Amino acid sequence: LDFLRVPSASYGKSEGWADPAIGARFRFNFADNWYFSTIGFIGGTSTRSDFFWDLFGGVGYSFNERYSAFAGYRAMKVDYSHGNFLYNVVQQGPVMGLNIRF
Repeated sequence: LDFLRVPSASYGKSEGWADPAIGARFRFNFADNWYFSTIGFIGGTSTRSDFFWDLFGGVGYSFNERYSAFAGYRAMKVDYSHGNFLYNVVQQGPVMGLNIRF
């Protein structure tokens, strides 16, 4: 017997869909090169996901007109079901990234 071995199992299923959404974005420059940004979406239909929302809030720094960096918090909820597939999840956590404008 191997007591240090942990049994494992895996299961996978995938599903894809698209939903109509409406959203808004707000950006406020509060100091030289510094800004606050918030983005929000809401959507869903009875034929796709019943309901979803996606929110972001954070601060950023513009290095120039093309590059900026940001850090903040994002939360997203999706409520979707189709047959035996159920996806009712809230995902949230800190985010950071680099914006490049073309």
